[in-house]
Amino acid sequence: MMTALPEDLYDLVYKTYWLGMSSLEIAHLQGIPASTIRSKIKKALVLLQKTM
Repeated sequence: MMTALPEDLYDLVYKTYWLGMSSLEIAHLQGIPASTIRSKIKKALVLLQKTM
């Protein structure tokens, strides 16, 4: 199911839910705002819901 996500979104979901990283931690690693990370995670969850 997770493989249905584009690689960048998969990576965010993996880091958030499997590694337990916060959006602020991920944002720091990627050099983008935490709000962008949260938006992308929400988009990924919507895509996952559509595949169920």
